Amino acid sequence: SPFGTQSHGYESNNSFLLYAFGERLFIRSGKRDYYGSPHHQQWMWQTRSTNCIAVNGQGQRTHSAAAQGRILAFHTSADFDYVAGEAGSAYPENVEQFTRRILFAKPDTLLIVDTLQAETPSTFQWYLHAPTKMALAETNQLSVQNGKAACQVHFLWPPHLQFSQTDQFDPPPSKGELGEYHLTAETRTPAKEQTFITVLFPHRAEDEIAPQVQVNKTETGFELTSTMNGRTLHTAFDGESLSSTLRNEEGQVFAQFAE
Repeated sequence: SPFGTQSHGYESNNSFLLYAFGERLFIRSGKRDYYGSPHHQQWMWQTRSTNCIAVNGQGQRTHSAAAQGRILAFHTSADFDYVAGEAGSAYPENVEQFTRRILFAKPDTLLIVDTLQAETPSTFQWYLHAPTKMALAETNQLSVQNGKAACQVHFLWPPHLQFSQTDQFDPPPSKGELGEYHLTAETRTPAKEQTFITVLFPHRAEDEIAPQVQVNKTETGFELTSTMNGRTLHTAFDGESLSSTLRNEEGQVFAQFAE
C-alpha cells in the first residue's frame, strides 16, 4: 500500500490470503475486540499476525504511513496470474529487500518465491495462519483442511527449516476465545541473504492429491519442477526474474510466462 499501515491499513505489505471453494484456508489472524486494545495493537497490527515474513523476529512498522510497499509486476492470462511486490522499506531497520513473487498456474498450483536481504546476518521467520490446525509432515510439508477445501504446502527452500505451531495469541483477545492456528517456519543459520521457495496446492477436501515437486539450486538461482493432475510446471528463477512453462502429460508446452 502507498498509504502504509496507518489507520485501517494494518495488514503487512506482501502478505497474502488464500480462499478456495468458498472456504478460508490461510487467513489474517486475530479479532478486533475493540480499537486500540492490547490484542489489536500488539497482535493485529503486527507482521506476525499475517502470512508474511519477519527478520530476527522484527516485523514491519506498525500503524505508520512510512511502512509502504509497491507492486513491481503484474500479469494475468487464461493460464497464469502473477504479481511481484517489494516491501523492504516497510521494515524499521536491517531489511534492504523483501521481494515476494506469486505465480498462480491455474487452477491448482501456487508458487511463492521470496528474496530477502538484510544488513547483518539474520534469521527469517515465514508465518502462516489457518482457521484449523495444520498437519505437519516430516519433510518440510504441511496440509490443512477447512470444510470442503484443503491445501498442501511444500517448503522447498531453504532446507532444514525449524517449524512450530500454536493456537495461542500474545496477547489474546479480551473477549471470547478464537480458534486459529499460527505456524512459523524459521531459518536456523543467520545469513544476510535468504530465498524461500514455497508451493501451495489447493484442492477439494474430498480429492486425494499426490503432487511431485523438486527444486535444484543453480549457479544463478533455482530451477523448480512441479507435477499436479497430469500437468508439469517448469520454473527458472535467476535471482532477478522468473520464467515458467506448462506441459501436458505428453510433454508438450501449452503455456509460457516470463517476468
